[in-house]
Order: sequence, then C-alpha cells, then structure tokens
Amino acid sequence: MTYLQIFQLNINVTMTLFKNLLLSAGLLLATGSALSAQELGKLHYRAEGGLAISRISALGVDHNGDEGKYLPSFRAGGSLVMPFENTIFSFTPGLYVVGRGEKQGTLNSGQKSATTIQTYALQLPLDLSFRLATIAEKHRIFLNAGPYFAYGLSAKLAGDNLNRDLYKENAFKRFEFGVGANLMYQYKRVYLRGGMEASLTGVVKRSLGAPSYVSLRTPRYLTSYVTLGYEF
Repeated sequence: MTYLQIFQLNINVTMTLFKNLLLSAGLLLATGSALSAQELGKLHYRAEGGLAISRISALGVDHNGDEGKYLPSFRAGGSLVMPFENTIFSFTPGLYVVGRGEKQGTLNSGQKSATTIQTYALQLPLDLSFRLATIAEKHRIFLNAGPYFAYGLSAKLAGDNLNRDLYKENAFKRFEFGVGANLMYQYKRVYLRGGMEASLTGVVKRSLGAPSYVSLRTPRYLTSYVTLGYEF
C-alpha cells in the first residue's frame, strides 16, 4: 500500500467518523427534545458486574494482519435510572470500569505463550432505555442503546520477553467514543444484562512495529458482555 493510498484511506475514515459523530449528536438532540416536556419519575440506582470479552480489530502482533482472539475480562459499575412519567422511556447514564483488549500468537519461532494486550478504562455510557414488556409487574424486559465516552486508565502489552506500557509510550489513545446496545431482563430488583459495544474512534495512535504490534488500518474495540445487577 502506497503512502498516497494510506493518506486517502485515513481521509475516508475521518469523514466516516465525523458523519457518525454528527448522526449521534443529532439523535441525542432529537431524543432530548422529544422527552424534554415529560416529567421525571422516581429515580433509581443500579449496581452490576460481570464478564466482558473483547478484541481489537485491524491489529496484528508482529505481523500485518488481524488474527487476534477474544480476551476475557470484567465490567463493573453502576447507573442512574431517570424514568419519564407515562412513557416507556428512561435515560440511564452510567459509570463503569471495563477491561478490554485481545490475545494473539505471533510469528516468532519458539513462542511459548500468547501475547496479550490488556487495557482498562473508565466508561460513561449515555443510554436511552425502552421498556419492551412488563409481565405481572415482576418481570420486565428493556432494550438500551446509546453512545459512550471512555478514558483509558491502563494499557499493557505483555508476552514472552515483552512488557510495554502503551500509554507511557504514547502508542494508544486514552480518549474514546463509541456506541453500544444491550438487552436486559429484570425480576423485581435483580436483573441480567447482555450487550455489545464498538468503538467509533480509533484506539491506536501509532504502530510500534514488530515484535510489538503492526497496524495499517484503524484498530477499534469490539466488546460483548454479560452482567448481573441489583436496582435500588
């Protein structure tokens, strides 16, 4: 790939991300305008934790490629439930600590263990919640979706004879913007949530090259999670 092609690719990606940001902002504005006339009901609080599995697209350890496997980690935090009276809608901003990254082998001979990229971030999702069904006032099903903002706390690359701090080396970006959606089943005050998230902005500032990692495109987090929680 020539430098001109890479430059054109970066321009196309930047324009796509800009359009996504404008679309997200427009959706938030439209939703806020539609619900602004509604009165808020009683506020509730949620606390939850569980398993998160993730990988990073377009990233190859010691090679040009994308051969990563999902990395198991955790997701824990809480959210505020702001219901709008006489509607099926709620605004549910939250604050979570999320572990993400991926696990890869390398093309190095004699590799004994997988190379791991492990990151932790503070995440602020701004979800709009739709109550899909209520059964006997005890069982509820919700669909939640919206954008999120994240700030990286730690990012480490570790493997055989390899241990690098990706934030200290200015290799990974701390700030990130993305979108997510999840389905939630609630029984009385206990609930089970399953969801998916994806970065819209790239998470890598620069390629460190072999034997660390190589990337010619725009790496992004792809995350799935299952959590168990309680509503107060």
